[in-house]
Amino acid sequence: MAGTFGSKCRRVCGCRPARAANRIAERAFLFRAALAVAAFASIAVVVATRSRAQPLATVVSSTDEDSDSPQAAPKTFAVRKADSKIVESLEDFQRYSAKRSWELAFHAMNSIDDAGDAGLVPAGDGFYVPLRKRVEQLLCNLPPEGRDAYRLFNDAGAKKLWQQLQDGGHGLPSDEVATLRKLVDHYFMTSVGDLAADRFGDALFEQGNFAAAERAWRLVAEKYPDTHLPLAKLQVKRCIALSMSDRREALAALVAQVREKYADQNVTLGGREVNAAEFAESLLAKMPAAAAAIPSPQISGIDGQEASLPAAAEPAWQIPFGVNDLAGQNDPQTGMPLGKSIFRPACCVDQRRFYANRFGTVFAADLASGKMLWRTGKFSDFAQQAMQGLQQGISPESFFLVATGDKLLAGRIGSNNLLGNLFGATPEPWHIECLDPATGKPLWSYRPTEETIVSAPSIVGDAAYLLGIEGNNSMYLVCVGLADGKQRWTTPLGTPQNNRNWRGTYNFGGPKLLAIDGELYLATNYGALFAIDPATHEIDWALQHDTRPASSNQGMWWGQMTTDTSEFGNALVGTDGACYLKDGASSMLYAIDLAAPAIRWKRLLAADDYLASIDGSTAYLLADDLSALDLHTKKLRWSTKLPGQTDAARLLICLNHVFVPTERGIFDINPANGDVQRIFRGADREAGVRQLMPAGDKLIAIGNAAVTAYPLRRSAAANNPSSAAK
Repeated sequence: MAGTFGSKCRRVCGCRPARAANRIAERAFLFRAALAVAAFASIAVVVATRSRAQPLATVVSSTDEDSDSPQAAPKTFAVRKADSKIVESLEDFQRYSAKRSWELAFHAMNSIDDAGDAGLVPAGDGFYVPLRKRVEQLLCNLPPEGRDAYRLFNDAGAKKLWQQLQDGGHGLPSDEVATLRKLVDHYFMTSVGDLAADRFGDALFEQGNFAAAERAWRLVAEKYPDTHLPLAKLQVKRCIALSMSDRREALAALVAQVREKYADQNVTLGGREVNAAEFAESLLAKMPAAAAAIPSPQISGIDGQEASLPAAAEPAWQIPFGVNDLAGQNDPQTGMPLGKSIFRPACCVDQRRFYANRFGTVFAADLASGKMLWRTGKFSDFAQQAMQGLQQGISPESFFLVATGDKLLAGRIGSNNLLGNLFGATPEPWHIECLDPATGKPLWSYRPTEETIVSAPSIVGDAAYLLGIEGNNSMYLVCVGLADGKQRWTTPLGTPQNNRNWRGTYNFGGPKLLAIDGELYLATNYGALFAIDPATHEIDWALQHDTRPASSNQGMWWGQMTTDTSEFGNALVGTDGACYLKDGASSMLYAIDLAAPAIRWKRLLAADDYLASIDGSTAYLLADDLSALDLHTKKLRWSTKLPGQTDAARLLICLNHVFVPTERGIFDINPANGDVQRIFRGADREAGVRQLMPAGDKLIAIGNAAVTAYPLRRSAAANNPSSAAK
């Protein structure tokens, strides 16, 4: 019957019998399955052959990746962009310029209405700049033919404005600086653009805006193609502005240029004729010696010295914390067991004292003896403060501590006494408190009203800079005066996406701030890096880059999850005119030229690799091992396995040694080959060490249960060419 039915079916409708169809379907399925198995096997072979000494990572040029590709890592920070019509006009200008259609190009440029638009425009390769800077870039890069055409179309209007300023009569604008700014922003490449920029710099200098004045003069010296202004005088004026801005590093570089190019030229300043090079050198000589830079949170080192760990485990002094007051307790917000990071304090040192902040209880100890000098509360109150902070959703990293001159900045929360609890009083919320380092007495406090602070303060001059997020998820740079703790200004940056952690609150400590030669660099840890001028409060440029995947477990927790399950902070380290950036849990390391700005290179790494430190041409990556990455070749030199969790550890680097704190003691690693030279167990073997801090003749080891000081043996640097001098 089956055969008869099959024959009839083929004759009537042309279909195959069911048995044949099944055989074909089975063969197709087996073929697809074989392809899938082969593909999986090839992937497994690649992964299996990966060694930690050379991970599956490549150097990626800045143009290799398409940011719009679905395989590209997510960008989760939305910078404040200019109106789309402005961006379209700039694109039209570039398109017509490429075709040499100058009339159409300049018509597109002149159609831009930048009134009140504070957004950023694309500048290529992920960079965004203010509109005026992008216009400046496009006009300065015009070929000679384009510059001539630009002057043909715009010289008349520019000369009219300039003549009004010169005459000082009818039609003179009431605000001279505003007119000069318009000439510089819109007509810089005209025949009077250099004159306007020079006078604009003079006006800004008289107003005390030295940084902006230096930029105006630099624009003429470096960008204007055929100026007749004396370059020697322009460069000397720049030197004066840099000295007034306390930018010693930039001044030293410019003085070297003046000495090389204008040593035999005289300039007239204030009616007095002086030698350009000699006057510039005198400005540099009058500036105080460069102060020791505030180290990045990832770096701790002993410059130009050989140091060795103690011969014996006997400490010079020790301050135990007594973690038993929270042993066995659970997080009041999640019900999960408390992790070890809860017990570890934030610490810092100065020349005489050691300071620690343990969930808002701050204390100071004498560096020589370890004797307690003062404290803001009882150690027995730690459990109450810790549980109170966790109940409010406050991250343990919020209790930071920063020493700066005669001030100590600490993240704290107030505590309730028994009477306050009875009457239902609420404890004082989290705030920043400034303490006297000698006595511990409060000098002032800063209580954010609208924003949630998500970074420890970075100190530059007489101000503290912090990053905050408002209720609408907008991120701001906040400037607070060190003298009185009052907020001076804020600068909006943009909006991070999916910025809640697994608690449902904002992460603290993820963003990083770095001050280099008068500029402030802000790494958001959400895929954006900003360069901001503290003098003008303006964004100089922003880079939108690849970052970690967005969190998918917000407000959720599960078994075996503890309170030290926190977000990786990012790493931002500056050296030799560049900064190196890796967002927490991201798989991309960036090397960024700060002067251009431009991406020098980027390299794929393991997502759990943390950029712990940079020493010369070597970057140290920390995960469950320590790896040395050559910044010139972008290849790993060596990798050494370490015990325990090391993601939060901070390295100590000196000649011939890299000291790594671990749960099982301090590992002394040879920077040349990664060999473990010694393991120093120390006096506190149970709690381990999480941070090392050199202070005079002491090496302070900070663990979860105690702070221990050991004698540190130092010696002058030996003349060893293989030494990795910091």
